[in-house]
Formats: sequence, C-alpha cells, structure tokens
Amino acid sequence: MASSFFSKVTRFLRREAWVLLLGTLAFVTRIVWNTIVHPPRNYVFSDMHGYFDRSHDFVKQPLTGTYDYLAFYPWGTHVYLGWIRRLFTTPQTCPREVKDAIAGAGCWPMDIGMALLGAIGVVYTVLIARRLTQVTSEHRNTGKRRWVYVVVGFAALLYYPFLSQGSYYLSETPFFACLAAATFHSLRLCDEGKSGDAVAFGIFVALGTSVRPQMLMSVVFLAVFWFFRRSRLPGATLKKLVLAMVPVALMLVFSAIRTTRHLRVMDKNEFALVAANDALNYAFGRCHAIGIEARTNTYRSAFGPPSLGSLHFGARDQRRKGKPVYLELDPALPDDPACEVNKRHKEKKEPTEPCLLVQGRMWSRPAFNELAKKCIQKTGWLRQGYYAFTHVVLNFGFNITWPDSGQRLRYTPVLGIPIPTGRPIMEGFQLGFGASIVPFGIVGCVLAFQKKRTREGLLAMHIWASLLVAALYFGETRLRTPYDFIFIILGFDLMGRLATWVGRKIRAKTARG
Repeated sequence: MASSFFSKVTRFLRREAWVLLLGTLAFVTRIVWNTIVHPPRNYVFSDMHGYFDRSHDFVKQPLTGTYDYLAFYPWGTHVYLGWIRRLFTTPQTCPREVKDAIAGAGCWPMDIGMALLGAIGVVYTVLIARRLTQVTSEHRNTGKRRWVYVVVGFAALLYYPFLSQGSYYLSETPFFACLAAATFHSLRLCDEGKSGDAVAFGIFVALGTSVRPQMLMSVVFLAVFWFFRRSRLPGATLKKLVLAMVPVALMLVFSAIRTTRHLRVMDKNEFALVAANDALNYAFGRCHAIGIEARTNTYRSAFGPPSLGSLHFGARDQRRKGKPVYLELDPALPDDPACEVNKRHKEKKEPTEPCLLVQGRMWSRPAFNELAKKCIQKTGWLRQGYYAFTHVVLNFGFNITWPDSGQRLRYTPVLGIPIPTGRPIMEGFQLGFGASIVPFGIVGCVLAFQKKRTREGLLAMHIWASLLVAALYFGETRLRTPYDFIFIILGFDLMGRLATWVGRKIRAKTARG
C-alpha cells in the first residue's frame, strides 16, 4: 500500500517536475519582487489608490455600503484585495491612507496576494504550452517539441511586464491569472470533455469578467469559433458549454444587481452589468481627446488614457524636432477652453490640449454616450476607422506601459545584486518583445484559423477579441500585456514548428548526400 502511494508520488513528481519547478520559481521571484524590489504598497497613487481605497471600503461595508462611484470600475480586483485585507490585516496595520512605505508596511499580505496571482498565471501558461506542444494520446500529430513549453515557462517567468504589473494594485495581474486559467481549462475541455473543466472554465471566465468585462468579448469569439469548428473539438459538447456558462450567468446576475444598485444612487433609470465606465472609454475612442473632464456644481473629475496622451505629445515633440509623424491623435472636436487644464494653459499663454468637458459625473453614461455620438457625426465613419486602426497600433507601440512609463530607473539590491526597475527596463522589454515574439505570435494567430490548428485557435480568439475591444474603445500596451502569454505560447510554438521543419530538411539533405 505504502509502496504504491510512493510510486504514484514519484511518477507525479517526474511527470510534473518542470511545472513544479517553474511554478515555485515564479512564486519565489514574485514574493521577492513584491516585498523587496517593488512593493505595491509603496505606489498607492492614481488608479492604484482607487483600488486600494475601494478595498478598504469593502472591508468596512462589504455589502451594505452604497455609493455611485463604486459602480464606475469593475469590482473584481478591489474585492479580491478587500478579502485579503479583511482576513490578514487590520485598519491599524493597513490604514486607508498610505502616504509612505512605513505607513503601508502592514499591507504586505496584499503584496503577497498579487504575487500569488502572477505565479498562477505563469503556471497556467506552462500547462497550456505543454498541452499544445507535447505528443499525447489524443493528438499524436502535434510533433515532438517538448522543449517549447519549458522555454515558454522561463519566458513567462522572467517577462518584466508581468513582474512589473504584478507589483502595482491594478487589474492586469488578476486578469492575466483568470485569462490563463480559463484558456487552459477550455483547451483541456475540448480535448477530454470533462465536466470539471467546463465548470472551471466558467468560473475563471466569471472571475475574469468581474475584473475586466472585456472577457465577455472573448466568450463571443470562442462561441463563434466553436460553432464553425465544433467537429474538431469533440470534448466541447453543447451540454458542457451550457454547464460552463452557469457560473458566468450567476456572476452577471449578482454583478448587475450590485452595480445597478450603486449606480441608481445618482440615476434611478440606469443599469449596468459590471461597471459604468464603458461610456467614458467609448467617448475617448470616438472623440480622441487626451482628457475628459466631468463637472457639476459640487463635483469635478478628469481622466485621460496614457496611451492617447503619449500619441499626442509624442507627435508634437516629433514635429518640433523636424522628424516624420507616423501616427497621431487627430481629435474630433476642438480643445475645450472650459477644461481646467486648458484654463491653466491660457493663463500661461501656452497651447491648449485636446480636452473635452461633460456636464455630469464620470459615471453619467447618457452624457458620455451623447458626446460619443456628437464626435461620430462630426468625423464620419472613415475617420472613425482611422481611430480604430490607431487603437490597434497603440496595443503594440507608440506608448510605454503605465505606470512604469512615469517611473525613473531604480536599482534595488537583492543579495548584493542590483535589480533595475522603471521606464528604461519596460521600454527595452517592449521593444524586444515586439521585435522577436509578436511577429511570430501574430502569424500564429492567423494560422490558427486553419482546421489542423483548431486547438491553437482557442488561444488566438482571445487576441482577436482584445483587438476588437481596442478598436471600439482605445488601445494601450498596458491593456495588451495580460494577453502576452498567448503571444509567447503561439510564438514559440511556431518557432518550434519551424525548427522541426528545418531539422527534417537538413536530415533529408544529409541522408541524400
């Protein structure tokens, strides 16, 4: 009995050795990163402050509190952080306002929680790559490319944007973990048809949607893809897919009740599924302003996507240097002089910025929908098509991933080794990733429409869905990063196929010679 148990454990350890090693390394590196190199609690500003603040409100009033601002953002990330605060901290050790590293020292469990999600994303990345590239009883024609999943694992482990985004209180890392998990379980469901994978797929889609509603676009793309390729996806029966959608439906019902309840503090006729910021983002996409201010007699707030700001100021700087401008903002409406930022520019006799003013609050969806409609009427659909193209390009360049884009180069010693962080490191990884992996990944996404590569299509659909979301709203390398594990997998998979093909050609030529 004991020998049988130990033999099973031994077989498991041998079979999962690389997964266990890479998973352990991923967790350890992220623990070190989030506690020594770049603790998230030391960077509580802007969006990070919002998530941190709402997680505190969740601890104080998880269900009873209500306020229209809580309807603005998707709630998944701050609820996750809120549960960590509720279980492992106190208001004294992790206060609402953290202005320096000492005041936030007691918030370290939240930093560990972000590290855990980053490690989970890496582990699922390895599992997806192994299932795609190893010879299995179900897919004997995959090809002997066992080295690919190990390389993919180390690439995901050391990929700086994953480390960086996991060291801020942001939605990117939770979404990466959910997206990778949902992708793996969808792939194994299609291979083996197990109900457990159907339920797991649905749960991670539901959790991912609570973090970023754009996950629902992936569901639409996957559904259409399944319809046309269902004969090649034997495990994904209609019954199993209905089972998978049960957790999603339950989450959406709960989310709609919660979000609408908060939203109707302001407007009794409003309704929203997960968040109310979709109208603002849509207005940015249709108007191409770098900032939008919302104002009432007692309220004023302003937002601006960093990518659109980079596009505007980058083009301006290029013109000043006499260099060609390949991509520009092209705002739909004139700069609004009533914006606070433009009032300050006028006082200093400086050029104004593409900023627009809306009467209402940031979650006043009718006002932002009306603004978007006005911009579409002003520009026409041809110019809107240029906007969409611009957004897709912004997913890959013309901006540096925020918040690192605003962080200077720093060196933090770990065991005497200076570890660099900041904008130059992010910029270097973006350029290297864009030049080496993205082209192969894009080719892999195109080839995934072939019948013989149907399983790769389950990954590629997430990329195509993300590009459509970017075209409709706006693009940014920060928003693309959670999807980078798919580019890494498909890119290295294609490299493995090419290496196998070249090896066969060389061996055949040698044999003939």
